[in-house]
Amino acid sequence: MWPLEDKRLLVLKDSVAVVVGYEHPPKCFVAYVKYVLGSGIWKGYERMVKEYSPTAVVWSRSSFDPNFGTAVPLVCEDEVVDAPDPFQRLEEILSSPKDELEEAVVSLASKFSFDFGVGGSILLGMHHARSDIDLLIYDRKDPLGVFLGLEADPDLAPAPEWVFSVASRTGLSVSAVKELYTKSLRAKYGGRYVSFAFVKRSFVPYGHSASVLLGRFRGTLRFDGNPEVALYYPHVRTAGEFVLESYESAFLRPMVMCDRVRVSGLLYMKPDGTKIIRVGTKEFMGHVLPKPPCRL
Repeated sequence: MWPLEDKRLLVLKDSVAVVVGYEHPPKCFVAYVKYVLGSGIWKGYERMVKEYSPTAVVWSRSSFDPNFGTAVPLVCEDEVVDAPDPFQRLEEILSSPKDELEEAVVSLASKFSFDFGVGGSILLGMHHARSDIDLLIYDRKDPLGVFLGLEADPDLAPAPEWVFSVASRTGLSVSAVKELYTKSLRAKYGGRYVSFAFVKRSFVPYGHSASVLLGRFRGTLRFDGNPEVALYYPHVRTAGEFVLESYESAFLRPMVMCDRVRVSGLLYMKPDGTKIIRVGTKEFMGHVLPKPPCRL
């Protein structure tokens, strides 16, 4: 079962938790409970999290963590019954698809050449007829090329309701959110919703996020370095003396595609003096928006 670098779902005795990020306390994982046993349409499980935001996922099982300086949802190793393998499950589907959703996964696998596994309810085989397809992208060769390829893929249709959902949880206008939309996060394929998430195969040492709050930040940042590092959650880019961390995936596109962005967030400082701007946390949403001449 271990290590869990490749795993994104943890099966507990009576629930299922989703692993978040790559920095975890000893013997535990930052992971929120998404499904609990009951009378739901996911083969008896009920979905407890309706949207993916820091505020929505910290609804129970949360504990204050001094490293993160806030309450985070935790699942510890001794609670875990199983950690299903996204690649093994994909191979099972490819060898013997059992319904229309799994047939759609087979079709996607035939057109994509990058390295991916399956996540979400289909990973556990508890999906229903209207479930989304969640793909976990593990490609190491050219993840940025994969991102751009998904954006341009003519077989993927836009998912316009994403815009209204993001506008609701971020407080941004619909017109502003339309600039943020990318099919590389969410799209439709053959009438079915497909979500994409880029996944790493390594953890960050616990203690990496330790910092103190300095106050609010509002201004323009000019990125440096490789944009592909922003693909993984939390999304990170360096900009001179600052490191920008976004915990809201809706801001991914400008972090990848723009050289300059307009940022509103909270400013922190690490013990080594590194200045961190955090956006999309439950303490403060803020934003990362394109700065002209970048036009998305």
